[in-house]
Amino acid sequence: MHMQQLHLRKTESYKEVTSRLSGFRGRNVDRPSGVVLGPWQEGVEVAQNIDNFLEIKGLFAPSRPNSNQLPYPWLGTVENIGRHLSQHPVDQVWLVFPENHWRELFSSLDRLSGHSTAAVAVAMQDGKPGAEDFLFRPGKGGLPKALYPHRENNLKGGVKRVQDLMVASAVWFLISPLFFLIILGIKLTSSGPVFFRQWRHGLNGRPFRIYKFSTMTVNEDGTETFHQATKDDPRITRLGALLRRFSLDELPQFFNVLMGDMSVVGPRPHPIAMNNRYMDRIPGYMLRHLVKPGITGWAQIKGWRGETDNYEKIYQRTLHDLAYVHSRSLMGDLSIIWKTICKGFFDDNAY
Repeated sequence: MHMQQLHLRKTESYKEVTSRLSGFRGRNVDRPSGVVLGPWQEGVEVAQNIDNFLEIKGLFAPSRPNSNQLPYPWLGTVENIGRHLSQHPVDQVWLVFPENHWRELFSSLDRLSGHSTAAVAVAMQDGKPGAEDFLFRPGKGGLPKALYPHRENNLKGGVKRVQDLMVASAVWFLISPLFFLIILGIKLTSSGPVFFRQWRHGLNGRPFRIYKFSTMTVNEDGTETFHQATKDDPRITRLGALLRRFSLDELPQFFNVLMGDMSVVGPRPHPIAMNNRYMDRIPGYMLRHLVKPGITGWAQIKGWRGETDNYEKIYQRTLHDLAYVHSRSLMGDLSIIWKTICKGFFDDNAY
């Protein structure tokens, strides 16, 4: 990853951030979990400043500390962080690096690119946390701001869940006759199952089964291989082509919303095999999973839906998804829902 690929924006001072967030200490809330990565001594100092509002699982440092009495567990060298996060996910990674040591920062970010973990970078000045910290925001590198503290979003998350339940329930009530007509049509025109089920990554990368109406003669579970639908795909049935043209095959996903696996609005969940292909190629790709996946999203209404037959398409979709993760709001969700009704379900890329 080159320097020009990363867009950094200076925000609050380090002291202001830690002082503000330390106010959450003692509240009846669960602290998000995190690890610190960087030189041991500086990493410990940062960890001690943030452990009021963050459950520190340990530190990654270039070498093992000499002391046997450590204030925090040593989890390994910097090279081990990717494997560790695969087995023990955390909410945040705080990156401690000397001022202007961008190469070290970029190398650390590359190791995080396949994980749905928020990143915060702290520049050190004369061995102390610098006057400014950096929050990653959507830019050419596709890295969003660090989402912290998570408990600040509890109220918004609850309201969004209520919004999801209201929309999904209303849709089920309004389309139930159409729903059963589609089931009957599939039964009469195809010998296969009515519903297509496939494993996808959800919130924080947890797998869940997504539901769609069956539109193809061949289905895959998406864990090892995936073959996206293409224009005039011979696997698509005649009824399936009609359903896909108007996105009616997506209707069963409102059941996923009611179950809590998905939201009405959010980044579209990709097959697990597709995530495995791109997580190491696109910076911040798995950060899409910092929020629940959605039936529709910002990328879809901006034209980045459907087949991703080249790198640019999946790259642009990821950037739009990360922009949503950064700036999502309830009013923004309502706007996306309305634009989806007006445009999204009748897109030329729906096939």
